[in-house]
Amino acid sequence: MKAKPRRRAPNLLRNPAVASFIVAGRNFCELFAGPQPPPEEWCGAALWCLSQLYLAACALPETRWDEKLDRWENPFVLTDRDRARVTHVAEAMLGGARRYRVWLDPRREPEDGEEPEEGDLVQDLAEIYREIKPGLTAARRAGVRVLPRVVLAWKYPSFESSWGIVALNAMRALHALVYGRPA
Repeated sequence: MKAKPRRRAPNLLRNPAVASFIVAGRNFCELFAGPQPPPEEWCGAALWCLSQLYLAACALPETRWDEKLDRWENPFVLTDRDRARVTHVAEAMLGGARRYRVWLDPRREPEDGEEPEEGDLVQDLAEIYREIKPGLTAARRAGVRVLPRVVLAWKYPSFESSWGIVALNAMRALHALVYGRPA
């Protein structure tokens, strides 16, 4: 009796949604590298990059969990130097405009006297970078074999319960900076 051939996992590098996310992620991370444009231009670019990243994350494919993925930990972590650079660039570009106010749960009515939470764009952008960059590095260096785990880490639970919400709040604050509306 002939053994059934094993089905190979699809190559996620060929998936257009994954490719779009990788491009959007690289564009976002490039905001913190090299010479910087004037702050007004940088804020506009940050809003555009962040909106593209959010949109691309919404389209990431479902990936199946595999026991092999349990054993893999991303060895590509951010260094203290990376974190400091991201924070430094964001602080320099945002200056005193880093704080904003937001209602964290828009589904419920605020109680009497309740105040919105204060957000910090520098911390938000650094958090998003921290969630995205190690996966981009792993995808570039390790390729197809780790991509299912990387896509899973970008999407669950990271995007759904963490950086996706942070990105929405940051986009709203950046929109106010770029277009002159109150956040």
